[in-house]
Amino acid sequence: MCNPALIIVGIIGAAMAASKGKAQEKQLETQAEIARNNATAVRTEGALKQSDTRRRIQIAMGRQLAAYGAAGLSSISGTPTDALAGSQARGAEDLFNINLAHERQAYNFDAQAANLQGQANAAFRMAMMEWAASFATSAIGGMAGGAGGAAGASQMNAGTYGNYNFVPQTSTNPYGGYTPSASTR
Repeated sequence: MCNPALIIVGIIGAAMAASKGKAQEKQLETQAEIARNNATAVRTEGALKQSDTRRRIQIAMGRQLAAYGAAGLSSISGTPTDALAGSQARGAEDLFNINLAHERQAYNFDAQAANLQGQANAAFRMAMMEWAASFATSAIGGMAGGAGGAAGASQMNAGTYGNYNFVPQTSTNPYGGYTPSASTR
């Protein structure tokens, strides 16, 4: 006969393990989502910073052109052209560095999100394995306990000890109704 108490305890334990694993999975998924949002925010910030830098480069080059025109210098060739080309090159380098820095940051957040998502998946799988193990252990234990109890009951009904056979009898024997009888097996 199965022991329903052990099975119920196993089911409760399994449910608690699954619930704990599901909560841990949800927490890690939330952290992964935050990391993905941070990556998006960093990329957006980088794009805005690049746009602002482009605008400042254009303003600086416009001022240079205005200063050259006011001085009567041609901006088509010579020193003014070299100066404008240098300003444009420094601006392009600034844009590259801004992009590189923000992309590195975003990549780190993306990697963090991927790692957290992997941990979340592993936490859920581990919870399911704990659930299955707990359930199986309680079910087997409940059935084995019941079978063991049945086997124990049959052993209590009859048995031998040394040269004595114990046979169940209905009597007023103070030792539980078993009367030893001598045997020469």
